[in-house]
Amino acid sequence: MEMMNNKQWLKATFVREPRERILSSYLDKGQHRHVMNEVCKINRTVTFNEFLEIIKHCKNGHWDKQLRAPEYFYKNMMVGKFSEISLFTERLLIRIGAWNEKVEHWMKSSKQIYQPHATNAKGKLLTYYNDTRSQDLIFDLFSDDYKVFGYDRTYFK
Repeated sequence: MEMMNNKQWLKATFVREPRERILSSYLDKGQHRHVMNEVCKINRTVTFNEFLEIIKHCKNGHWDKQLRAPEYFYKNMMVGKFSEISLFTERLLIRIGAWNEKVEHWMKSSKQIYQPHATNAKGKLLTYYNDTRSQDLIFDLFSDDYKVFGYDRTYFK
């Protein structure tokens, strides 16, 4: 608590849009019977809509809220969104004094810092969020993430 309240410490976090993050969790974990059995004691493959209902009660770091500290801590924290990870990384490194020519060269010469996640959830959003019910459930379950991190609650169509 001392560190979180000390303005001399730089606090930073990376967050991901909740619908994309939860779909990624489902594709990577929820579709696998052994994972669901180990984590949630459900010994079968589940559909995406079943997964959305299960995560209400079965807690796991892969699909829990990203808001992990009291809301007021985030006001004095650098919050980077995965969709803008290159820009945020540069701002963070400049802020902590770690930005130099070598880092800048590496950032500009590498294809891109943010590599698409192995599940390609972003490319599958419309396939899984094809009704307002599933999106409403995410908006409700992750309302704090949407509010604190400023994500848009516009429906996918």
